[in-house]
Amino acid sequence: MRAFSEDGAASPLSAPSEWVRVGDPVLHFEERERERALALEAAAAAAAAETAAAAASSAAAAAAAADPPSEALIAQLQELGLDRRGALRALRETGGGSVAAAADWYFANYTPEEQPARPADDVSWLLG
Repeated sequence: MRAFSEDGAASPLSAPSEWVRVGDPVLHFEERERERALALEAAAAAAAAETAAAAASSAAAAAAAADPPSEALIAQLQELGLDRRGALRALRETGGGSVAAAADWYFANYTPEEQPARPADDVSWLLG
C-alpha cells in the first residue's frame, strides 16, 4: 500500500501496489466532534435516568419511613445484638425493607449516645 499526504508526497515505506490518499483533516475533526456530541448526549441521558431512579427510590424510602417498621423486623435485629433504638434507626435509614441492609447500616454507621457498661467490658479483675 502506498500512502500520500495532502501535498502529494509519497511515503518511502509504502507498497507500490495500492494507493491511499490521506483524508481531509477538517472532515475528520467534524466527525470527531459529532462523535463527542453524541457521547455527551448519551452521558446526559444516563445521568437524567439515574437522577430519576434516585428520586423514585427516595420517594419509596420516604413512604416506607412514614410506616412504622414491623415488630418482627425489630425482633430479628435485636436477636443480632442491636438495641431497640438502634434497630429502629437502622430500619428508618434503610427504608425498612431488609433486615440485612439494616444490620449492615447499623454496624457501619450507628453509634449510640450512651453505651451502657457491660460486665464483659470490665477487665479490672485482670489487673488484680
